Amino acid sequence: MSNSKPPIKVLEFYSGIGGFHAALSKTHIAFQVLQAFDMNINANLVYQTTHPTVPVSVRNIGFLSPIDLDAFQADMFLLSPPCQPYSRKGSRKGINDSRADSFVQLLDSIKKMQQKPKWMLVENVYGFETSDTFTILKEKLVGEYDIQSFELNPWHFGIPYSRPRIFILAKLRVCNQCKQDYRLDTDSHQGDHEKCRDTTPQILAGFLDNPNSEDTNPYMLVTEQDLWAAARHFDVVGPESTRSCCFTKAYGSYARGGGSVRVTKKKPSMEAAREGKSKWWDELSKTRPCPLVELKLRYFSSSEMGRLHGFPKEQLKFPESTTQIQRFKLIGNSLHVDIVRMLIEYMME
Repeated sequence: MSNSKPPIKVLEFYSGIGGFHAALSKTHIAFQVLQAFDMNINANLVYQTTHPTVPVSVRNIGFLSPIDLDAFQADMFLLSPPCQPYSRKGSRKGINDSRADSFVQLLDSIKKMQQKPKWMLVENVYGFETSDTFTILKEKLVGEYDIQSFELNPWHFGIPYSRPRIFILAKLRVCNQCKQDYRLDTDSHQGDHEKCRDTTPQILAGFLDNPNSEDTNPYMLVTEQDLWAAARHFDVVGPESTRSCCFTKAYGSYARGGGSVRVTKKKPSMEAAREGKSKWWDELSKTRPCPLVELKLRYFSSSEMGRLHGFPKEQLKFPESTTQIQRFKLIGNSLHVDIVRMLIEYMME
């Protein structure tokens, strides 16, 4: 007779391109994703290409009733609700933003479930932890779940990439009278993650497709028009860099705040470009062509972005029909796989 445990049954909400699934795949936990939910058609195409056996639904999550959720008999809920209502770059309307509706409605359904999941993990941007939505989450789960929150960044673990995010872990109590080691203050926003940090900085070269060669694919190069228009806003990095900026869904479309670009041909002007010296730029901007053309600045490829997000190659497969900009946007909307992996393992200890 086999002593192996049955796989944990998982539901992914706001599943995107499958970051949660990839994180589970990097653990030693036996699991089965029962269904993934997302309304983004392009994200679902990527998910289905990578995980063809998992049903993917475009159903509005807010319309899932407690009976619907109970029918799955799932052990774990993994959720990455829309970040726009909480983003520091947005209006931060919280529950007054319609994009928060489905998550708030889902929390209400979870509260009314007869067979609640044993574990839940929620990922979102900085700002979520001070929102009215987070207050509702605690109100819905308090008394039945022990809750812990973390503010984590891949850069904390030696990965040359900054993507600060909030993670909420919730573990179902066996009984309210039982003393549980996992029980934590629900108002704590700083998790004790020092013990799992690896602060040895890595360099970007290990995440690049061709770190030792000049990749001059014209489709990846920043155009001269964009260089002239927004040169001061680009964050320029190279293979030897130990940091890069967070990729957002605006990557490849907007220079400011979209993510770093890579220099493929180092020139003496590199340091000046990094520092963005106004006098330097004002002087050189009188010349043609743009002096930064010599650096051959290019965007990170989708495979490089995937590596920086912790995706194994086999866990991120794009259909040929997806464009470069679509891939940028989808990864920019995703999560960091290795951080989620660590948190799932910690949550299930």
